[in-house]
Amino acid sequence: MKRNRIALIVTIALLSTAFVSVAQAKGRGHGPGGPGGPGMDVFIDELDLTDAQLDAIDDIEDKARADMKKAHDELRALHDQMRALWEKDAVNRKDVMALHSKIQKKQTEMATARLEQRLSIYDQLTPDQKKKASQLIRTRHENGPKGKKGMGGNGPGRGDGAGRCDGNGGGRGPRW
Repeated sequence: MKRNRIALIVTIALLSTAFVSVAQAKGRGHGPGGPGGPGMDVFIDELDLTDAQLDAIDDIEDKARADMKKAHDELRALHDQMRALWEKDAVNRKDVMALHSKIQKKQTEMATARLEQRLSIYDQLTPDQKKKASQLIRTRHENGPKGKKGMGGNGPGRGDGAGRCDGNGGGRGPRW
């Protein structure tokens, strides 16, 4: 049950992120290097979003953007306060921990707001569009971002980076 819930949340988050990009890309003045990135037109064409849906998504985005700017400004101020605490000659553990809690609370509020935004965008879709979007997301996830299995770029690297220092060239930094 918990596994299904997590899978649903991840799917919704992926879907809504894609819809935000789609809405920004379609007829909104964004080219290949813009917020939708190359290839988003295919996603738009496959979902066949209406102008009314795109306008509703734009409204959701505009409100979220304004709210998020305010939240980012508040978070930046908290980070500035944290930096000031650490710059003091004597760091007060209680003050640092209290401010850390405030920062964590603000970050959680922001994450929740982003999820609410994504769910609001998801709510703009018809049942058929939701089904099609789920299929597109699943296919994109299975095939990787470039459409080729295993080409996602997230995997083991060359082995030159951080690791256990075993005296045989492992550990941090380049091999001199």
